[in-house]
Amino acid sequence: MLKNEETHKSPTVTNPEGGTQSQVPRDYTLIPPDALASVARVLYNGCSKYGRDNWRYIDCNDHLNHVLNHVYLHLAGNTQEDHLSNAATRMLMALELNITGDHDE
Repeated sequence: MLKNEETHKSPTVTNPEGGTQSQVPRDYTLIPPDALASVARVLYNGCSKYGRDNWRYIDCNDHLNHVLNHVYLHLAGNTQEDHLSNAATRMLMALELNITGDHDE
């Protein structure tokens, strides 16, 4: 999506001070920073254990199975891991694979 986005076709916007620039069609400031930091921590730990970008070689459905596993463990009251952070990370992995088309059906 981002890789092939045509930024030169974005409309321009002018701020109150008169500065003009291309409009960005998303607002990254809306991403919850503490949740993002938690996902980054899970990715850092996973990289140390499994290698950088190893998750790209795992089937999308396997990621989704891990999402559900972490959600159910969280709901059951299991506190041995940060299950919500792990579920969010796996969900982002599945989403990325789905968006880029790098997944098996």
